[in-house]
Amino acid sequence: MFHTRLRILKYYQLVQCKRFSSTDLIYKKKCAITLGYLGTDFNGSDLVATLADPSKRTVCYTLFDTLCSLGRINKDNSNSPKKSSIVASSRTDKGVHSACTIVSAKLELSSEEKDMNDKDLDFKLSKELNSALPKDIVVFRFNRGSNTFNSRSNVINRTYQYMIPRTVYTDQESEERMKRVIAMYEGSTAPIHNFAHASQVFTKTGEVTAKELNGLYRCIFTSRIERLDNDWDVITLRANSFVRNQIRKMVGAALCVARGYLTEEYVRLAWTCPYIMPIPMAPAVGLYTADCTLRSNLPRLESFNSPESQARKQQFITQVIQPHIKSSSTQQDSFEEYFTNVRDKFIHYMFERSDRIYDLNELMTNAQSCLLRYEHHNNVATQTARDKAERVLAELKQEPDRNKRIHIAQTTSVRFLPKNMHTKVTAWLQGDEYKAELFQLYLLQLINDGVLLPMQPVEYYLNYVHGKNISKMINAGEQIKKNKKKSSFLWD
Repeated sequence: MFHTRLRILKYYQLVQCKRFSSTDLIYKKKCAITLGYLGTDFNGSDLVATLADPSKRTVCYTLFDTLCSLGRINKDNSNSPKKSSIVASSRTDKGVHSACTIVSAKLELSSEEKDMNDKDLDFKLSKELNSALPKDIVVFRFNRGSNTFNSRSNVINRTYQYMIPRTVYTDQESEERMKRVIAMYEGSTAPIHNFAHASQVFTKTGEVTAKELNGLYRCIFTSRIERLDNDWDVITLRANSFVRNQIRKMVGAALCVARGYLTEEYVRLAWTCPYIMPIPMAPAVGLYTADCTLRSNLPRLESFNSPESQARKQQFITQVIQPHIKSSSTQQDSFEEYFTNVRDKFIHYMFERSDRIYDLNELMTNAQSCLLRYEHHNNVATQTARDKAERVLAELKQEPDRNKRIHIAQTTSVRFLPKNMHTKVTAWLQGDEYKAELFQLYLLQLINDGVLLPMQPVEYYLNYVHGKNISKMINAGEQIKKNKKKSSFLWD
C-alpha cells in the first residue's frame, strides 16, 4: 500500500498555487508548445546563454520565466530549468527568427484541464501564454505529449529559409553561379567540417578531428533558391539536422561565388575534401526556421503536421517574418559589410590556402588512381578476391559511417590512422585481416618515426608503399607485434 501511494504521488501532488485552489489536484504532464518569434531583440534561443549571463535575453528563458510566473512550473523549480525538462527542437543564433520551434517541458495542469479535450486545452493554454508573453513571441499550438516526449530527438527534419536581396547579384551570370552552388548541396552526404563552427572541428589541443567525427556528416534533402518578388530571393534548405553556423556558411559560400570572390571549384572542394578550407559566414539577418516535422507515431501529437498547422506557420512567415526582414534598415548594410569584410580581410587568406589545397587534392586524386590500378591488376590474385574487394569498396561509398577506426595506444602519444583504413587494407590484401593488422603496425611505426604523417587519407599511405616489397613490411609488422606483450589495436 505504501509503495502504491508513492507511485501515485510521483505524478500527482497537492500544492499551494496561486492559479489553483489549495485542494485542487495538480497533474504534472509533458507538453509540447509550438511557437514562432522574431529574433532581432534576442541573443539566440538557447536558455544556457541567459543562465551564463542574466543580461542576455533568450527565447527559451523568456518562455520558461513566463511559465513560472503563470504557475505552470512549480516555484521550487523556478531556478533550475533542467528540473522541468525544457528542451527546444532547434537552436538559433542572435538575430535569427523562427516560424516553427517546438518546446517540450513538464507543466502543471489542473484536474479540470486534464479532462479537457485537446482542442479546448489548446485554445485555453495558447491564449493564456500569448497574453503573458512579449509581442515578439507567439504560441501557435499547445499539445499534451507522452512522458518520454523530447522535442529535439523526435523531430525528423528541419527546414530553414534565408532571404537575400537581389542587389547581391552583379549580372545574370552572377545569379546563375549562385543557383549552381545552391543546387550542388542537394542530395549530398558530405563531411561538413568546413561549414561548421570551429569548436566542432578542433579539439582543445588544436588537433583537427573532422576526418574521424561521424557526427559531422549531414545529408541535405532539399537545397533550392526561388524568386520571392522583384527585390528578394529565398533559399530553402532542409535536412535531418544542421550543425552550428552550417547554414550561414553554406549561404556565405554561395554569395561569394555570386560576387566572384570564390570559384565554384573552391566550394566543391570545401564541401567534399578532407582538408580544412576557410568559408566566410553570411550575416544572421534573413535567416529563419520555416518548418520542422515530428515523427508520425507520437501519441497525442498526430495533428501537429496537419494542414491547419502548416497554414498557421506559413501565415506567420508571410505576414510577420518576411515583412520584418524587408523593412529592417540593417539588412542591406549587413550584406555590404559582409562583402567588404570578405574583400578586404578574408579573400587573401582563402586564395593562399586554396593553392595548397589544390595541390594536395591533385596528389590525392593521383594516389586514388594508383591505388585502383594496384588493387585490380597487381595485388588481387583471384577473381573471388577481386569481387570481394569491389564489394567492400562499394560498401565504403554507400555507408561511410560504418567504417571502423583504428588507432594505436602509446604511453607518450596517440597516433591515428584513418577510420576506414582497416577495411580498405583488408580488401587490398585479399581479405586477410591478420596481414592487414601487421601492415598497419608497420605504418604506425613509420608514423612514430616521423617518416609518414598521421591522419592522412588512406591513399596517402598506399601510395607510399606502391612498388615496394609488401611481404617485408608485413614481416616487419609481425616483429613489432612480437615485441609487444599484447596487440595495441583498439577497435571502435
